[in-house]
Amino acid sequence: MISLEEMMQLLQKFFEFTMPIDRLFHRPTIEKWLREFHETMGSMKKNEDASARRSVLWMKRGVVSLASVQARLCQCFWLLSRSRTNHCWDIFGSAARLALVLGLHRKPPPTSTSTRSLVDLECGRRTFWSAYCLDNHLSITLGRPRIFHDDDIDQDFPSGVDDDELFTQQPVLRNSHVYSTMLAPVAYFKLYRIMSIVLRDLYSIHPASIVRQYEFAERYSQVLREWRDDIPRFLDADSNGSTPLIPIFQRQRDVLNLAYWHAMVLTHRPLLLRNFAKIQCGNHENTTHEPHVERSVRECLDAAMHIVDRMDDMFQSGLMFRSFWGTCYFGFSAAVVLYVYAIQQSFSSLVNTYQIYLDAAIRCQN
Repeated sequence: MISLEEMMQLLQKFFEFTMPIDRLFHRPTIEKWLREFHETMGSMKKNEDASARRSVLWMKRGVVSLASVQARLCQCFWLLSRSRTNHCWDIFGSAARLALVLGLHRKPPPTSTSTRSLVDLECGRRTFWSAYCLDNHLSITLGRPRIFHDDDIDQDFPSGVDDDELFTQQPVLRNSHVYSTMLAPVAYFKLYRIMSIVLRDLYSIHPASIVRQYEFAERYSQVLREWRDDIPRFLDADSNGSTPLIPIFQRQRDVLNLAYWHAMVLTHRPLLLRNFAKIQCGNHENTTHEPHVERSVRECLDAAMHIVDRMDDMFQSGLMFRSFWGTCYFGFSAAVVLYVYAIQQSFSSLVNTYQIYLDAAIRCQN
């Protein structure tokens, strides 16, 4: 067994760099469990919950509990970092259904909140909303139906307080001007709630008309901009007041901003693809729609370029790793959009109208 010092260093890396958004766990509790695991050589002091604690520390499946859901989600994140998306989807099916069995998607009744610790309540919320975001991500990536449905969910978002403050009975809620590691996860969960609606309305098996598509695109673009206006300034990459941040806040800022631009790509991409189909088939739709379609295509291209530029900055700064599965997928989606647009324009335009996008796509791919 490795030393306790080495264990704690790995745990510090996990909380301060590896998991910027999906902060399922209460750090002081996990630190306590890890010390106990080391002292008892893995047997743990309490037999009744030893299996659940070990399942979290080793990402193994235990009895049906919050810890077993968290362990499965950790397995999912690791599988994604190894590009094993289908295997992740398989494991996630079990994790999501266990979350439903435990009622993590529901707001707990007042009678149960009085008997449960604040740490337990908060970790349940964090775990569910992380699973919710992963459900949407897998649906986008694989084109498969989601497990969680918005009409079935009334769970609260986690509070924006740090782990150390959860030991108090009345933790102080953070505002957008105070640095807290939980502000970014809550903002991320809210963003994916918006993305869920985008998927429902723009990527349904029942295609919307072109009029409905650009109406949805304009509506949800505005909703996304309002979301971005509400995130803390220190997490907004375009904020004039942004200052150098510690690694965890840098990671959170990158994830939030890349996810925002990816959401904009998803919102406007259907009209870009519709335009591609029109060019291929040689048919021409009502010209009254063209200004709306063109504006939506420009929004899509702008979002894709933001993603590619940020990924290029991360790569040049040595901050890009293959294990960043979300970032890699965002870059892939952006590059595809830019390639598609370049192919479209190659049929009817001069090279200089699309060369910048083609160059950006090649740079991202390389």
